[in-house]
Amino acid sequence: MDNKERNTLYQVVYAISGVTGEDGDELVETFKQGPMEVDKRDFFEIVQRVESLFDCTLDMNLEGPYLIHADEIVTKITKLNV
Repeated sequence: MDNKERNTLYQVVYAISGVTGEDGDELVETFKQGPMEVDKRDFFEIVQRVESLFDCTLDMNLEGPYLIHADEIVTKITKLNV
């Protein structure tokens, strides 16, 4: 992971933390284990915050299951902002 991806990850984690209330370091550890399942309301708020933060559209699956894949989000954002 290069510096741009790492910085993007930390911004994504910050946005997720603002919704879930979980500590950023704990979220990073959670995402090392795989995607994080959240309820529908949190999912939509996380997607909205991340899209607003990076001024982009993530085209996330809005039908569920409501899993947050931090690495996939970072990949989408870095490809959009090349």
